[in-house]
Amino acid sequence: MKKQWQNVSASGRESNRYRRAAPELERVIPGLAELLTPDDETVLGCRFNEALCHAALGRYDRALDLMTALRGDMDRVLGATAVLTMELRRQIGEVHIARGDVDTAERVLADLLPDMRAEFGSDHPEVQELGALLVNLRQ
Repeated sequence: MKKQWQNVSASGRESNRYRRAAPELERVIPGLAELLTPDDETVLGCRFNEALCHAALGRYDRALDLMTALRGDMDRVLGATAVLTMELRRQIGEVHIARGDVDTAERVLADLLPDMRAEFGSDHPEVQELGALLVNLRQ
């Protein structure tokens, strides 16, 4: 019972961190983009973290809005097959799953799988995990 309470307590602390981080990131990103450049990888990473905070809090529409805008910028700056861009693509699929939009999630993740295979090889654990996820989505 004590372990369960610790898990619940940790989950609550984590949720509070996301709740505090999302508006803080939203506040600092414009200044950071001005200081560096909007296309700087640090700025892109902060934008990704902001979107992930919203997703973790169940704010899926906001997360997808941020991720969709970020995807276009990452594709342009880093390329569609850059590791960070591929992680964003995976997270977009995960958010669609969380929203219950399995068809869109399947399409997003199926488009990602060949790029991950090309980058990491078919035996890589993340590639295998994505393949298994797609099999589960199709059932």
